[in-house]
Amino acid sequence: MIRTEHEGIIAGKALAVLEAESLLDQARYVMSEPLEKISVTELRHMKTHMDLLNSKGAIQLQIHNKPAAVLVSTNHYEMMIAITNRLDEITKRLLRDDIQQAGSDFDAMFQQYTSKASRDAADSLFSASGEDLASSFEPGKTEKK
Repeated sequence: MIRTEHEGIIAGKALAVLEAESLLDQARYVMSEPLEKISVTELRHMKTHMDLLNSKGAIQLQIHNKPAAVLVSTNHYEMMIAITNRLDEITKRLLRDDIQQAGSDFDAMFQQYTSKASRDAADSLFSASGEDLASSFEPGKTEKK
């Protein structure tokens, strides 16, 4: 059963990674167009640039022919927010799955450590006499018996 649950978690992670890659591809596509450049001086005629902004999604503002800021259309901005939110959801889901797996692994380990066989082995170890320990001693490479 643990193996099936683990396989489900791996499959869920694979789907999340594919979805994240798809979102990143969308973001790359959105950002792939070179930005139109306008000077800050031209901003006083912003109404004439709104069609350009809406068609391109973003315009680079320049001061003295150097990039100063990026003006983003509302649709472009909302798409970036949606992509960011979805990536955040994917990250949280992956983290939740990792925590679930760690919990399952801990539960299995705890069951093993608290089993009757484990208790019996610990009791045997702590009640062993010196002779019992000496008879089972195996010297290491640097020790002599």
